[in-house]
Amino acid sequence: MDTSLRLEFRKVDDPGGEKPLTVVAWASIVTKADGTPIADYDDHIIEFAELEKAFADFAKTGGVGRGGEMHEAVGGADIIGQITLSRDERIALGFGPGPEGAIVKVRVHDADLKKRIRSGELAEMSIAGEGEAVPLAEAA
Repeated sequence: MDTSLRLEFRKVDDPGGEKPLTVVAWASIVTKADGTPIADYDDHIIEFAELEKAFADFAKTGGVGRGGEMHEAVGGADIIGQITLSRDERIALGFGPGPEGAIVKVRVHDADLKKRIRSGELAEMSIAGEGEAVPLAEAA
């Protein structure tokens, strides 16, 4: 069963030239609208409560996030905003049921990264973190 979901960039502010490109995108979606868990590209499943805790801990420690390409060329972008949304929060805010996950707002200042995002070559977001992988049978 395919439980993957593509997380595409949504550009919101692109003044062009030397000015930073601001992008808002899903950084991680952990369930589909119907509550079905989603496996990431490494075939890991993250519970919403764990994702929410990780993002809250990140914010508590100052929330300094440096972006780049696939967690290697770090330093070309900065996380300037973040929010997690549960199913209940989506409904309370009037969005209706939908996926649960984390959204980030990123300011991209590296010229090459901006060019590759604008061209569509880099069209998805990815997050990095540390955790303990627990087999699903043990997690239940």
